[in-house]
Amino acid sequence: MDISESLKAAENSIRDTISFVLTKKYGAERPSHSGISEQRLAQWQEKRSAEEKQLGRTDPRIIYYSDFYDLQTLIKKN
Repeated sequence: MDISESLKAAENSIRDTISFVLTKKYGAERPSHSGISEQRLAQWQEKRSAEEKQLGRTDPRIIYYSDFYDLQTLIKKN
């Protein structure tokens, strides 16, 4: 595994942990109660739409379209 794959795996582990905690805390409404702005959520949706157009598939977990610094915001606000 090269460094970029290791970093991606680490980021995704953080995403999974955050998603688990927010789901326990807020349930299905977690994106809107997470502390992330509607503008950032819209950008995540745009990334998801672009991936769907390019690859014909998407990940159902919206947090997987976040930037790394968004994860810091999620952690600080929750």
